Amino acid sequence: MLSLPRLINILERLLKELRRKYGETYIYRIKEYKSKFKINMIVDKNRVKIIVYKDKVKARVYAGNLRGLEISIRRMLIREYNKEMRLKQREREESI
Repeated sequence: MLSLPRLINILERLLKELRRKYGETYIYRIKEYKSKFKINMIVDKNRVKIIVYKDKVKARVYAGNLRGLEISIRRMLIREYNKEMRLKQREREESI
């Protein structure tokens, strides 16, 4: 299950990568629902909406007509999500 602190870690790494690739990037809203998070951000003057589900590795990215930007952000996000979940698993194994 994805928690808000873990999502923040994922987004920090994602923003770092996006700023390097696209320039001006920032998040202007994170909204938490029962089963998902909605993140609204600006990437190089384009509005992007990301939906990340808490219980599974599934993310939806909407960037208007910019299909390449959607695919690239989705891949980066899922890569960072998987890294964070592996880190969580290691922490859990070490605590046992």
